[in-house]
Amino acid sequence: MSDSRPLLLFIDDLPGHLRALGVALRDAFDISVAVSVADALDLLEVERPDMILLDILMPEEDGFAMLRRLKADPRWREIPVIFITARNDPADEVRGLELGAVDYITKPFDVGVVRARIQRHLATHRASLARRAPPPGPGEPTAPAPEEFPALRDAPLLVVDDNTANRLLAQRLLTRMGARVTTAASGQEGLRKAVSGGFRAVLMDLQMPGMDGLEATAAIRRHLDGRALPIIALTAGSREELETPCARAGIDEILCKPIQSDLLYATLSRWLSPAPSGAAPAP
Repeated sequence: MSDSRPLLLFIDDLPGHLRALGVALRDAFDISVAVSVADALDLLEVERPDMILLDILMPEEDGFAMLRRLKADPRWREIPVIFITARNDPADEVRGLELGAVDYITKPFDVGVVRARIQRHLATHRASLARRAPPPGPGEPTAPAPEEFPALRDAPLLVVDDNTANRLLAQRLLTRMGARVTTAASGQEGLRKAVSGGFRAVLMDLQMPGMDGLEATAAIRRHLDGRALPIIALTAGSREELETPCARAGIDEILCKPIQSDLLYATLSRWLSPAPSGAAPAP
């Protein structure tokens, strides 16, 4: 847990419900948002939150199922979870607490009360961890050294994806590898940023409304007029079906979702050429 700004993960298929809470908490907390259990599991593979605020009513898997997943996995079972939900049935509250939630708050909620409960539960959790953690021995580091990814150190990269969770996942993976990441939420925005110059590579989602990834890539190639810029497709589709249209558009390589960090690093390492001297920084 960070001593300064703890990370909160909101899991709600209608994140607008928690927007006011997020705005109220940004002065003291970093906040991530997942719109489904699947999105949340992807984010958890990248970064461990200090607390999870979890809705119950979600499609596919509900909040109870998510909590059972968390408690079954030793990597995540100790993360404190607060249910924030419109379900005010006492039986649901009992069920949530029995599954391991530390609190159960019903909507509509008072932001000040939620903030106080979050701070209290984080303080309790931090104290519990401190009591159980053995003190480091002489000369021992207090935290593991970060993994080295030399090929991506300070590399300016552009991630283009209309899905907020996927965009955040890629951004965090690459940032942890040492890259400097700029994001775009649409093909049009990606085109504008890519042609402005300064990027060493672009990671392009293919399925986006409006201008999709293939159209954006083709437009980037026309604007660059032969200048080298690796563009790597990120897609949940079939590689075999996409190889021909990707090649026609100017995609250099295809990576299938979910993103695997080792494969992502290996792919970028292969495509990144040495940065030219005097290259302009990424916007």
